Amino acid sequence: MTIRLFRDGDRDGLISLLQMVFDGWHADPLAHWKWLYENNPQGKSSIAIAVEDGGIVASYSACPVLMHWGRQPTIVGLGIDAATHPGFRRRGLFEQVATAAIADAEKRGFGFILAYTPWGGASAVGQMEKLGFKRAFMVKRLVKVLNWPRAMASKLNLIGRPPTVAEVVARIHATVTAESKHEIAVARGLTIERSGATSGSTQEIRVEKSQPYVRWRYSEHPDTHYQVFSAVSPSRSPAYIVLTLRTDKSVTVGQILDVFGDDQSWSFLLRRLEKTLSASGVVFLEAYVSQGHRAAAMMAAHGYRDRPYVVAGIIRPTSNASPEGVELASIADSWQTTLADDASL
Repeated sequence: MTIRLFRDGDRDGLISLLQMVFDGWHADPLAHWKWLYENNPQGKSSIAIAVEDGGIVASYSACPVLMHWGRQPTIVGLGIDAATHPGFRRRGLFEQVATAAIADAEKRGFGFILAYTPWGGASAVGQMEKLGFKRAFMVKRLVKVLNWPRAMASKLNLIGRPPTVAEVVARIHATVTAESKHEIAVARGLTIERSGATSGSTQEIRVEKSQPYVRWRYSEHPDTHYQVFSAVSPSRSPAYIVLTLRTDKSVTVGQILDVFGDDQSWSFLLRRLEKTLSASGVVFLEAYVSQGHRAAAMMAAHGYRDRPYVVAGIIRPTSNASPEGVELASIADSWQTTLADDASL
């Protein structure tokens, strides 16, 4: 068994492993690979693999994302695509490839590693703690019912064929066009005016939502068809909500992935978005929000309720982490990353 860093010739073998472990991985694996690992505006990921008899049997990736750690911008390695071949599990390969990838990320100047993991089983927690990770915050799943009759009909199995996502998107566009009083607009891509970016204090940890990052993360993403809603009220500062749609148990569910703008503006936009989605056939609207994120309290005030979801954001600082950064104990109260679990990259 050999543990080493990824080489250019390893791509197809690693994609095959990811497809097997993650049941296909993505709709277009090659396009997703190029987007995530070759076109990332922050450069290449630190990837380590385990090789047995010429085949890749385990991997771990630290994908670079520019974030602010207190006053200092730093490159964060987002821990993703941790995969082990079913025939090679319980051999400690995860720890070995993760250790190698993290060491390479540290050598390349990454400030810390951020990952998401189920938080409840002693085995998973102990495994991450052995690698030097500590829990920073819990992730909350917030859900609001937009259409109670359809929600109850779904629970009683009384709904026939649900509309496709494409049909719902067409209804949304038609609703927005017909109802100018909604004061919102919808588009596929996202271009943020500088005043629309979420502002932050010097004691926050947050993604740096630069134009290159936003364009790469949303407009150039090959898999997910994002809908970007913006407030068009002339009396308010710019605000944006990034949304994706899916069909789940015969109903259409909207998931808020990101928000931009000041609290008042995007709260205004959220209220109008809910009305538009409800009129277009969306039954539930949800968001995965880090505990302590300002959006959690605001969405609770809008009627969103916690649903069971035991996932933690865990952080491993490296020797490159700024000593002026936020103390780990205060992260939960200052966390200002995107709403979505970016481990879904």
